[in-house]
Amino acid sequence: MRTVANLLLSALRDKREKPSSATEVPADLRLFIPAVIAWSVLAVAGPHWTFTTGAALISALLALPAAAFLCRCPTSIARIGTLTLIATFVLCATATAYDLRRQAGPIPDLAATHATGALTGRITEEPRQIPSANGSGALYVALMNVETIEHHALSTSVATPVRIFADQRLAHANWGDAITVRGALREVPAPDKAVATVSRPNALQVHPSPNPILAVATYVRTGLSQATHALPEDARGLVPAMVLGDRSQQSSSLVEAMRDTGLTHLSAVSGTNVTYVLLGVAFLMRLIGMPRRVRPFLGMAAVALFVVVARPDASVLRAATMGAVGLVGVSASRRGAALPALAAAILLLLSFDPWLARSYGFALSVLATAGIVLFARSWSEGIAGKLPRFLRWLAPLVAVPLAAQVMCAPVLLLLSPGIQLISIPANVLTAPLVAPVTLGGIFTAAASLVFPSLAALCAWFPGVCALAIACVARGLAVVPGGTVPWPAGGWGAGVFAVLTVVVLFTVPVWRRLLGVMCRHSVFAGGGLIVALFAVWVPLPGGQGAQGWKFAACDVGQGDALVVRGDDRASTVLVDTGRDPRLIDACLDALDVQHLAAVVLTHYDSDHVAGLSGVVAGRKVERLVVSAAAEARGRPAQITRIIQSAQIPVETWVMGNEGVWGGLRLRTVWPRSEHSASSNDGSLVLTAEAGGMRVLLLGDAEEAATAAVRRALEGSGQLGSFDVVKVSHHGSAHVAAGLYSDLRAAVAVISVGAQNTYGHPAPSVMVDLQRSGASVWRTDEAGTVLMHVSGAGGGRGVVVRGLRTR
Repeated sequence: MRTVANLLLSALRDKREKPSSATEVPADLRLFIPAVIAWSVLAVAGPHWTFTTGAALISALLALPAAAFLCRCPTSIARIGTLTLIATFVLCATATAYDLRRQAGPIPDLAATHATGALTGRITEEPRQIPSANGSGALYVALMNVETIEHHALSTSVATPVRIFADQRLAHANWGDAITVRGALREVPAPDKAVATVSRPNALQVHPSPNPILAVATYVRTGLSQATHALPEDARGLVPAMVLGDRSQQSSSLVEAMRDTGLTHLSAVSGTNVTYVLLGVAFLMRLIGMPRRVRPFLGMAAVALFVVVARPDASVLRAATMGAVGLVGVSASRRGAALPALAAAILLLLSFDPWLARSYGFALSVLATAGIVLFARSWSEGIAGKLPRFLRWLAPLVAVPLAAQVMCAPVLLLLSPGIQLISIPANVLTAPLVAPVTLGGIFTAAASLVFPSLAALCAWFPGVCALAIACVARGLAVVPGGTVPWPAGGWGAGVFAVLTVVVLFTVPVWRRLLGVMCRHSVFAGGGLIVALFAVWVPLPGGQGAQGWKFAACDVGQGDALVVRGDDRASTVLVDTGRDPRLIDACLDALDVQHLAAVVLTHYDSDHVAGLSGVVAGRKVERLVVSAAAEARGRPAQITRIIQSAQIPVETWVMGNEGVWGGLRLRTVWPRSEHSASSNDGSLVLTAEAGGMRVLLLGDAEEAATAAVRRALEGSGQLGSFDVVKVSHHGSAHVAAGLYSDLRAAVAVISVGAQNTYGHPAPSVMVDLQRSGASVWRTDEAGTVLMHVSGAGGGRGVVVRGLRTR
């Protein structure tokens, strides 16, 4: 570890400078600002060709007079403005060509009609296992680039990306393998890089790529996996993941622990891996006395070889590019070129794959690299100056992850609830272990080519370090107070970004502690994160939504209720509201990415029209619907979404129940598939999770609620509920005295502000007041979160509001 630290120190310090020098190279923003603005425009525009074409035309028309003005008045502002227009034109024009090319041919039309076709092409993203929707065995997903499609004996050449969902036949496919698939094409349920999907194809054949380089790369990956077979489970899963991005052996509990401690980036190929590869190659070349002129070419060759072995998909190419830029950034002699290099990397990667413009992974890579480029060297020197001489080698190991974490924090707020303070010590503690795992893993993989037995022995070195990383993740994941609540969504993240810039600008303590900072660098870093949240951020994210068991989402005049069991995989959504954007935002804020079930109580639009926002980017294992509602007819829009997302459907009546990891959901109404009205045919459910009992009344009206009350009284459950979800947004059309009889501690009314229905009705509010319930309304409190605290006589329901829109 000390050797790696010394390598970093040598990169952070030019030999021609004195070690104590505080000199800074001014940040060159001339290309950086245009690149960020062009990126923001592309993110807002699509990348759909209709919008990118318009943006390209506008920027081209403006670029001509801007260039003329620049010739007459060559100021810095004019130069940056002209470069911004040119960069925007290049990215939008490239995105237009990319989108037209991927949508050319018959596949989009065939997917719209669910036609069956035979697809031939190559795999461009490694298959990964996902939870099966109906528990009928393993399910794998991969992206293929279709080169030929045959439909009704007509063969057409295309270049269209299609996502494949298949069984074990897809499990052992590799990047670059030829694949032939025959199945029904479906439209993607939400904007996606793929134009269509094929789920559980009738026929699937994979043919290994004849390319000898890819064959060797596959052999190396297999060799590393076999060499780590004798390691403990966590190490066996982490070493291939950290070295080559192979996460197939990671346990779900370790994945969750690393996510909760901000270490997820370690379990995939990142710029850090590439940086250490370059440092290792540089050390070897210097050790053997390789001429300086040859070293850059050998370094590029090493990175190219690493990319091939790790699979050259978009995420790996992004990591390789950012890793190289990061190394340039910490090099004192080349620091002035770091921001232009980062800007060029942004433009090149977005030209290669315009869909990266909306990728959180890409944003995190750029921000982390910018943090390293702008702050790592000065912070490292400042930290080293405060440490004893024998500990100064630790300075870069602390400064690099700290700089990256500070820059990434606002985006991380959009991906997980609250500010993960625990991620800072987690990253600092694990930073010295990343290089040994990466370099040791690469050496093990290389040894597996010729000496498999030696490779199995060598694997213990990176394995022990990986095991230590897993111990840090698991240990810190259970530390109380590791995540601090923070306002949700892009607004909250933007505020945090602004506060970060203010601290960097105004607190002199940081200057004295970390050394003299370059004001240009602070401006560049702050400008980048503020620009991203002012223009780019399309989705709201989470805040302090920790420990909840029941949530009533604020989706306006509609219902969307979330119940969570013992873990994230045991989460159920009951109804979706009317607006897909609002339920999507709420689920993001609650950090819900996987749903064991979505329950649609009935088919009124204010309960089901948001379904497309639920399935966008999330896995839904099953859909539960009311048998009475199903008998009255399912809306065509819901059928299309269900078919497109390939979600199995179950119909429930009284007595049906589901159990998912500490969550039990049971139906108490309707008795059969017959109902007098749509509202009276809605499912009425009891939910038990985390020691809390909830009664969900759907939109049940007088007859149904009277029957429910009799059924609960007959079973001894009347008065046993902690929470009641008030029926039909507070409608007066319920059994008289219903809520007084239920005597729930908390009543939740899911209702829209200033609705025209008069909800909640005064009579209902009077009844709730008589019952003694604490009343919470989504139009006043926002999303309402609850959990049970205490036991016995001190037991109570803890309620709080959360703004998710």
